[in-house]
Amino acid sequence: MVWGTNLNGGYLNSAEDALYLPPVDLTGSSNPTLSFWMWARSQFTNDGVTLEIHNTSGQWVPVTEDVNPGILA
Repeated sequence: MVWGTNLNGGYLNSAEDALYLPPVDLTGSSNPTLSFWMWARSQFTNDGVTLEIHNTSGQWVPVTEDVNPGILA
């Protein structure tokens, strides 16, 4: 899968874009792992990227380095 704001050029000022994947049932998984490649070209001082997961309590939780399974419940 490839996703981008504009694969042939720049992006609009104040752009806020999101990519949502279908839910993944991890019931019974002992050590689930999310793995992906990300490349971003943006303004150093103004832009950024946030990766979040949706937990079973209905909240979006930012992913930092390692996700403790206790915050997912």
